[in-house]
Amino acid sequence: MSAFTPQQSEAITASGNVLVVAGAGTGKTHTLISRCLRLVTEERVSIENVLMVTFTEAAAAEMRARLRSGLQTLHFENPEDEHLAEQLALLDTARISTLHGFCLQLLREHFHALGLDPQFSVLDEQQTRPLQREALDEILERHYLAPADTDPVQKLIRVLGRGSDEGIRKLVVKLHSFTQSLARPEAWMRQQELYFAKTQPDKWRNSFIEAVMTVRTEWLAEIRQHQGTAAVDISIEALEQMSKQPAFTEAADLVRLIHSADKDKKKNWPRGSIGKVRDLIKAFFEEVEFLAALTPVEKQDPLSDDWSWCREQMLALLSLVREFGVVFAGKKRELGGVDFSDMEQSSLRMLCGDDGAVTPVALEWQGRLAHVVVDEYQDINAAQDAILAALSRTGVDANRFLVGDAKQSIYRFRLANPGIFQAYHRAWSDGNAGRSLSLTQNFRSRAAILNFVNGLFGSLMREEVGGVNYESLQFGDESSRIAISTKPGDSKCVELHIIAKSDEEADEAEDEAEDSGTATPDLPGVEREARLVARRLRELKEGKHQVWDKNSNCFRDVKWNDMAVLLRSPNGRAEAFAMEFNRAGIPLSAARDGFFSSLEVSDLLNLLKLLDNPLQDVPLVAVLRSPLVGLTLEELARIRAGAGRELFWTSLLKWRDVMRDAWCVNEQLETRAIPHAPRTTHHALLAKIDTFVESIHRWRELVRQTSLSQTLETALVETHYESLLLAGEHGVERAANVRRLLDLARQFDPYQRQGLHRFLKFIRLQEDEEFDLQPAAAPTDDAVRLMSVHKSKGLEFPVVVLASLGTNFNEQDLRGAVLFNEQHGLCPRITPPGSEESYQGLTHWMARRTEKRELRGEELRLLYVATTRARDHLILVGTANSKAADVFWPVAMDLRIGTSEALSARSHLGWLLRWMPSVTSSENWKDDRTGENDLLRW
Repeated sequence: MSAFTPQQSEAITASGNVLVVAGAGTGKTHTLISRCLRLVTEERVSIENVLMVTFTEAAAAEMRARLRSGLQTLHFENPEDEHLAEQLALLDTARISTLHGFCLQLLREHFHALGLDPQFSVLDEQQTRPLQREALDEILERHYLAPADTDPVQKLIRVLGRGSDEGIRKLVVKLHSFTQSLARPEAWMRQQELYFAKTQPDKWRNSFIEAVMTVRTEWLAEIRQHQGTAAVDISIEALEQMSKQPAFTEAADLVRLIHSADKDKKKNWPRGSIGKVRDLIKAFFEEVEFLAALTPVEKQDPLSDDWSWCREQMLALLSLVREFGVVFAGKKRELGGVDFSDMEQSSLRMLCGDDGAVTPVALEWQGRLAHVVVDEYQDINAAQDAILAALSRTGVDANRFLVGDAKQSIYRFRLANPGIFQAYHRAWSDGNAGRSLSLTQNFRSRAAILNFVNGLFGSLMREEVGGVNYESLQFGDESSRIAISTKPGDSKCVELHIIAKSDEEADEAEDEAEDSGTATPDLPGVEREARLVARRLRELKEGKHQVWDKNSNCFRDVKWNDMAVLLRSPNGRAEAFAMEFNRAGIPLSAARDGFFSSLEVSDLLNLLKLLDNPLQDVPLVAVLRSPLVGLTLEELARIRAGAGRELFWTSLLKWRDVMRDAWCVNEQLETRAIPHAPRTTHHALLAKIDTFVESIHRWRELVRQTSLSQTLETALVETHYESLLLAGEHGVERAANVRRLLDLARQFDPYQRQGLHRFLKFIRLQEDEEFDLQPAAAPTDDAVRLMSVHKSKGLEFPVVVLASLGTNFNEQDLRGAVLFNEQHGLCPRITPPGSEESYQGLTHWMARRTEKRELRGEELRLLYVATTRARDHLILVGTANSKAADVFWPVAMDLRIGTSEALSARSHLGWLLRWMPSVTSSENWKDDRTGENDLLRW
């Protein structure tokens, strides 16, 4: 793709503030680089006056390389142009980096004004997590020394933490991280403190009005479709007559009226109407019921009660977060370091005053930067947006060029806020403050895949669900890609494979979803999916499936490395796929579950724990069972038999002594002493135990006299552990993990005798903080790749398999004791005095409702990203939480998927199964299990 489409040309030449909404595969990077080259060549802007920002080091490096290639081509065509030669010379020092890279430069220039060590370093998450734990240890220890009845933090732990401080620790760190992503964290904290300092719930009464108005906005159009029943008609009339700015009493009267109408079943719900009408809008009446329960009745005011029961807890939490921020910052300064949040917030302080006005430093930078170019803007947070806004000019000199796509915002867990991108899209669409342009011509995928993607997301994605109205992708560059356009008789490029569960499995899955709502790997289901995927990919390979080679503009046979398997979360599933692919003889390149959790690393860590203290049953049994010793389960049971409750190490030594004595007394090992065991079995087992015990004693002495790494290397050599790994599956990767553990051990060698103790403490901290290292990567020659959807973003593959579509969305975070967001603030569950049970408060209900909607939006965007990675063939695989007979879908009478219906889906497969009836007819079914239509086959 060398020529520009009209959409791209407009984006390249537009002036002022420009927002480019670039759909998947529409050539956004090509457009961005071409705009920068035009600025340099036509407007004669110097590259040193352009700030180019992206969000990963790899993307920044690619951006610089593409610019270099473009400038070299232009300079070759115009060798006499001194300006181009100068730009090539300046490219190595050009401001092309991640946003954190630019912030680092800013801090180094102004370290004196920020009170930073001039030699400060940047601390990563692995370094800061132990500091967070240390800070919380110090803070909580001080509070535990205070009288229990008067200390607010101890009360917080008793009520909110149910007597354990572990949940409070996580909550403090999470809330601190959240505030650091805001443009004005101090103002947000102060606002929350002012709210909860009041004795009356004025804020919550306003929130109640907001909640009622939100229910009206979101439900009125939908319940109008079901009018004709008394309860629904009363609801519609009440909502339609509601004031635009109602008082609290009006809002309370309205929800009580609707709730009463719903409860009077005899009068307002004629026979049969509940199943035909109410069940379709049941969620509306449930929301009304919740709000009605919060309205004042006689002398009882539920909102006031809830407020009085939680406000002191929230003030204690805010105080604890402030305390943590101070101590944590001090610990980072002791190390002479800053973390990524410090870089953002310190940069903001340099560029913006407390009132939000730009500082002289910001004005200086605005003078330096002729243009500010930012890629992947959908992944921005409020603090980052404020930094870039402060660096940019306004008015007639506006100079921001922002590229992104809210449909591809999938980093909510990193506190990315796609709403910021959408706000710019709305604000600049009128052409006054800026221009909002779209790139919709896709140059990646076959037309048939685009037809499927447009059909699915055109039905599901909308402002109320995905946070963005869907804009269809068009088949780009049709003249040169005519071979992969849609033609009659073409085989289907999209496949849907559904694995139904047995009756028992379906019932259990339904119960689990109701009870927990969490996403846990169903191992038998994962294995069935992996087997199906392996079989299908082998069929494609052996059948010489044709894929389009865009470099040579012709079809060719598919190769293993043309294929990718994408999973929402590979954790707990990658090993199942690796096992099934190995059985099928298919090479697979997959990141394994984690460094510390890998078997080889776990074996060696258990060995080190024994060298520190052999009186530990779990590590001892694990080492004895591992290839380091190689005992069988039967042999372990034989050693343990008759040992009572004593430690396994003691049992082991006693068993060895008994065996030796028996051998000395009777070389033939009388069967009455050790019954039912032939001599050779016991002799071999005794030899293993002798070798192991002697080795442990020798290695323990060695670790005291030499270094940790030398002891570990000695153990590896004497047990031939690496050779055993190399002889097995994934041997190269597993041996690489062993080498990596050795490298970690060498970092602790200078501590000599404390090396082992310090090392094991380091490992415990990593595991306590759930911080794991990436395991060694697998060789990636001609192999199918398995990765998460997040890792696949920005990539493309001829054949994409999207598996585990039936896994339930993980809603665990929605059950937190306190939710928080920028709009609603701190939103607690309520625990009445003397009670151990809590229930949803108003703002927790509102925040949970908002968060659930945003979670569904994120999951829908993840599905969009995954399906648009495919160039030639897309295979969708999921296990349904229903019986085979229930998977058969009838033709839909109503082709429209309502917002509440879209939001109620529990999995990606749930969306697909709801959409399929709207695009199929009875003629599309070949039998009760298979069929195909214009978009896909199943």
